Amino acid sequence: MHSRLVTATLIALGMLAVPVLSGIAAADEGSPGPGPAEVAVDEPLLEDFSGPSVVIVTDTFYPAPTDVTVGRVGSRSIRSVLKTETGSGGSSSASGCREVKLTNKKFSYTGTDHLYTYWTWTYWCWNRANKRISNVSMRYDWYCDNSSISWEGQSKADPRFYDWINGYPYSGHDHDRTGTFKNTYPIVGEVGTSYPRNIIRAHSDGTWTWRTED
Repeated sequence: MHSRLVTATLIALGMLAVPVLSGIAAADEGSPGPGPAEVAVDEPLLEDFSGPSVVIVTDTFYPAPTDVTVGRVGSRSIRSVLKTETGSGGSSSASGCREVKLTNKKFSYTGTDHLYTYWTWTYWCWNRANKRISNVSMRYDWYCDNSSISWEGQSKADPRFYDWINGYPYSGHDHDRTGTFKNTYPIVGEVGTSYPRNIIRAHSDGTWTWRTED
C-alpha cells in the first residue's frame, strides 16, 4: 500500500501498532512536510469501528505571531470516548496567538489495536479590545495503522467566522471537519465506515472550545 499526498503539513505522532498508510491533507496555510516511511503491515481486522476513541487536546500559546520560539504548550486532556466529547481552554487576555490541535485516535472494539488517527489544527491571533480574530490558518491530517483501514477523504469541511460576540462577525471562528475511514476485508468486503468529526471554535479573547464526534 502506498502513501497518498494531497498537500499540506504533517505532524507525526507515535502510534501503538505498525504503520502502513499516512496521508498529508490539505492545509489552508502552511508548508508541506514529509510523512513516515512505509513498513511491513499487520493482519487486517474484521473491525466495525465500534471500539473506543482517545482524544488528545493540545494548546500552544504565542504572545505574538513572531514569537514562535517562545511558544508555551498548555494543558493537555486525554479522554476515552465512544461518541461525543466536548471541552474548553485558554484564559481571556488582551491579545496573543494560539494553536489548538485535536488528535482523535480510534481503536478496535477490544481497545487493544490502533486503527487510525485524525488530526485537525487551528491557529489564530486575537485582539480583545477590537473583538476580532486574525491570521487564521487551519490544517488536517490522517494516519491509518492497519492494512484493512483506508482513508476515503473529507466528508465535510466547513470553516467560517461567526458572531461569537453579537454584532461582531469576526469575533469567533469555527473550524468544523469530518473525515471518512473504511475497513475492507479481502473476502468479506466492507465491514465498517467511521466518520470522525473535530470542531475547534476560536474566540477573540484567546479562549476556545472543542468537540469531537465519533
